Amino acid sequence: MTKIPQGMSARFKGWKLLAGLPALLAICSGVSIGIWLWVKPAQNAWYVQKGQISLDAADYQTAAICYARLLEQNPMDANLAHDLALSLQGLGQNEAAATLMSR
Repeated sequence: MTKIPQGMSARFKGWKLLAGLPALLAICSGVSIGIWLWVKPAQNAWYVQKGQISLDAADYQTAAICYARLLEQNPMDANLAHDLALSLQGLGQNEAAATLMSR
Protein backbone atom coordinates (compact mmCIF):
# COMPACT_ATOMS: atom_id res chain seq x y z
CA MET A 1 0.00 0.00 0.00
CA THR A 2 1.31 3.43 -0.93
CA LYS A 3 1.88 5.77 1.96
CA ILE A 4 0.09 9.10 1.50
CA PRO A 5 1.74 12.22 2.91
CA GLN A 6 -0.06 13.80 5.88
CA GLY A 7 -1.50 16.84 4.02
CA MET A 8 -2.57 14.81 0.99
CA SER A 9 -5.10 12.50 2.68
CA ALA A 10 -8.14 14.79 2.38
CA ARG A 11 -7.33 15.59 -1.24
CA PHE A 12 -6.87 11.92 -2.05
CA LYS A 13 -10.28 11.06 -0.60
CA GLY A 14 -11.82 13.71 -2.82
CA TRP A 15 -10.32 12.08 -5.89
CA LYS A 16 -11.77 8.73 -4.84
CA LEU A 17 -15.16 10.36 -4.62
CA LEU A 18 -14.75 11.92 -8.06
CA ALA A 19 -13.71 8.57 -9.51
CA GLY A 20 -17.16 7.19 -8.64
CA LEU A 21 -18.96 10.12 -10.27
CA PRO A 22 -19.38 8.52 -13.74
CA ALA A 23 -21.01 5.47 -12.19
CA LEU A 24 -23.33 7.68 -10.15
CA LEU A 25 -24.29 9.65 -13.26
CA ALA A 26 -24.99 6.43 -15.17
CA ILE A 27 -27.25 5.15 -12.40
CA CYS A 28 -29.13 8.45 -12.18
CA SER A 29 -29.58 8.51 -15.96
CA GLY A 30 -30.93 4.97 -15.97
CA VAL A 31 -33.41 5.77 -13.22
CA SER A 32 -34.52 8.95 -15.02
CA ILE A 33 -35.10 7.10 -18.29
CA GLY A 34 -37.02 4.38 -16.46
CA ILE A 35 -39.29 6.93 -14.81
CA TRP A 36 -39.86 8.71 -18.13
CA LEU A 37 -40.79 5.44 -19.85
CA TRP A 38 -43.19 4.62 -17.02
CA VAL A 39 -44.90 8.04 -16.90
CA LYS A 40 -45.14 8.80 -20.65
CA PRO A 41 -47.83 6.20 -21.56
CA ALA A 42 -49.99 7.29 -18.64
CA GLN A 43 -49.64 10.91 -19.70
CA ASN A 44 -50.58 10.05 -23.29
CA ALA A 45 -53.62 8.10 -22.09
CA TRP A 46 -54.70 11.14 -20.08
CA TYR A 47 -54.42 13.38 -23.17
CA VAL A 48 -56.47 10.90 -25.25
CA GLN A 49 -59.18 10.77 -22.59
CA LYS A 50 -59.21 14.54 -22.01
CA GLY A 51 -59.24 15.19 -25.76
CA GLN A 52 -62.20 12.88 -26.35
CA ILE A 53 -64.18 14.30 -23.42
CA SER A 54 -63.44 17.85 -24.61
CA LEU A 55 -64.39 17.04 -28.21
CA ASP A 56 -67.66 15.45 -27.06
CA ALA A 57 -68.41 18.51 -24.91
CA ALA A 58 -67.65 20.88 -27.82
CA ASP A 59 -64.66 22.31 -25.93
CA TYR A 60 -62.70 22.47 -29.15
CA GLN A 61 -59.83 24.57 -27.78
CA THR A 62 -58.93 22.00 -25.10
CA ALA A 63 -59.43 19.11 -27.51
CA ALA A 64 -57.15 20.77 -30.08
CA ILE A 65 -54.41 21.23 -27.48
CA CYS A 66 -54.65 17.60 -26.36
CA TYR A 67 -54.62 16.17 -29.87
CA ALA A 68 -51.82 18.50 -31.02
CA ARG A 69 -49.63 17.31 -28.15
CA LEU A 70 -50.42 13.69 -28.91
CA LEU A 71 -49.74 14.22 -32.61
CA GLU A 72 -46.30 15.62 -31.76
CA GLN A 73 -45.49 12.25 -30.17
CA ASN A 74 -47.13 10.15 -32.93
CA PRO A 75 -47.09 12.18 -36.15
CA MET A 76 -48.23 9.25 -38.31
CA ASP A 77 -51.35 8.42 -36.26
CA ALA A 78 -54.30 9.02 -38.60
CA ASN A 79 -56.88 8.84 -35.80
CA LEU A 80 -55.17 11.62 -33.86
CA ALA A 81 -54.89 13.73 -37.01
CA HIS A 82 -58.61 13.19 -37.66
CA ASP A 83 -59.59 14.17 -34.11
CA LEU A 84 -57.36 17.25 -34.26
CA ALA A 85 -58.96 18.18 -37.59
CA LEU A 86 -62.43 17.90 -36.02
CA SER A 87 -61.29 20.13 -33.17
CA LEU A 88 -59.86 22.70 -35.57
CA GLN A 89 -63.03 22.59 -37.63
CA GLY A 90 -65.00 23.32 -34.46
CA LEU A 91 -62.76 26.35 -33.90
CA GLY A 92 -63.47 27.58 -37.42
CA GLN A 93 -59.98 26.78 -38.69
CA ASN A 94 -61.24 24.95 -41.75
CA GLU A 95 -58.08 25.26 -43.87
CA ALA A 96 -55.90 23.75 -41.14
CA ALA A 97 -58.48 21.00 -40.65
CA ALA A 98 -58.56 20.26 -44.39
CA THR A 99 -54.76 20.05 -44.49
CA LEU A 100 -54.76 17.50 -41.68
CA MET A 101 -57.53 15.46 -43.30
CA SER A 102 -55.68 15.28 -46.62
CA ARG A 103 -52.49 13.77 -45.22
